[in-house]
Amino acid sequence: MTPLIVPLPTFQGVSSNTSATVQATSRIPAGVMLRKIMLWATVAAGNKMLTDIIGDIRLRINSKDQRIATADEINQLNMLNGPDFALSEAGSIGTANLAQMLTIHFREPWRTDPTSNNGRIYAWNLNGVPGLELQLDIKTGLASPSVYGFYEYEPVDGSRPLGAITKWFRQDVGPTVTPSDLADSFSLNQPNRLHSVHLFPTASGQFVTKASLKFGSTLYLDQVDYLTQQGNLVAQGITPDGSATPRYDIILDQSDSILDTLPLQGLISQNLKLDFSGAPSGNMHIITQLSGERE
Repeated sequence: MTPLIVPLPTFQGVSSNTSATVQATSRIPAGVMLRKIMLWATVAAGNKMLTDIIGDIRLRINSKDQRIATADEINQLNMLNGPDFALSEAGSIGTANLAQMLTIHFREPWRTDPTSNNGRIYAWNLNGVPGLELQLDIKTGLASPSVYGFYEYEPVDGSRPLGAITKWFRQDVGPTVTPSDLADSFSLNQPNRLHSVHLFPTASGQFVTKASLKFGSTLYLDQVDYLTQQGNLVAQGITPDGSATPRYDIILDQSDSILDTLPLQGLISQNLKLDFSGAPSGNMHIITQLSGERE
């Protein structure tokens, strides 16, 4: 059916701030099948991008994180699916009418699943849960920030619970040598399916130049350099990060089918080995995308 689009409930906690990050919260009620959130952010002077205004974004059910990433990280990972999924904007930088929109997808339009309706993975069917809490960290040094948005939904399917959803987990790690071995970086032997692993540069700008990924005795990636990996992704219709300090993407479901993901149930050991462009310093973010029951 035709989806419905309505305003997000007003964010609570948005304010100007000079020295401390503030947290803004909105809550989408239960009883809808959530397809996507369209999030807008502005400041009075029109001189800040959305990613300069919003830091971490958390999607929570029953006070437990189901996804966590910065606005910039969400935009970057959206763009893996093509430029049509990047931030959109209205107005011009430096003018009071500048606003940018970030879309958070639940019924992922690039994802296919032969077992779901219409060949797509289900949206988040908020049935049997107390709705979805959307938490935003508003960055410091902003004058008169404004955050608002809309959500797109279908009527809830009362015949089934929330079921499997796509979750994003983020780890902060601090490698100090190259290469670095990161053992047991994932929650193994859980009823989740692994879609992808995204390795962001360190806070000091060192990026992953080679990666190996092993589960049990199976080596899924063996010292693959970042340029080869980027070329492989392009050949699959995926848009990698081509910047001077790129993110390294390990994508297991290159066909976009849920059935091509890696089941973690029963796996008891894992090793992620990374080479860096220089001696790494500062924290780096690793985001894993998985599907499974809510946390």
